[in-house]
Amino acid sequence: MFDDDDVRALLAEVRAAPEPPLWLDGSEIAARGQRIRRRRRVLTVAGSSLAVVLVGGLVALLAASAPREPAQPATPQPPRMSAPASDVAGGSFEVSEAPSEADVPQGPETFEVRHPPKDQKETN
Repeated sequence: MFDDDDVRALLAEVRAAPEPPLWLDGSEIAARGQRIRRRRRVLTVAGSSLAVVLVGGLVALLAASAPREPAQPATPQPPRMSAPASDVAGGSFEVSEAPSEADVPQGPETFEVRHPPKDQKETN
């Protein structure tokens, strides 16, 4: 073990030695911080660009590999016989029965539209 005298002698030597020079410089620290910030920005932009390209490529790959069915021709829907519609321009209306095929003139289908009287209040 050390004697008290040996410890005091070692501490006296350390205290008498000159202080090590400071290697930190304010301008050097600022320049290093700017380099680090620039590197992080570049890596962020590169990483996000790579992610966008990968996601876009994955979507394109999945879209190309999905089986496609041929489009089916449109089929006309049969007319509704009677169906109340919800609010249209502040009022409701009902579609009356479609006329029989003998009564239908050549051209687009026609329906009779009945509006409720304006003085009658709606009840929901």
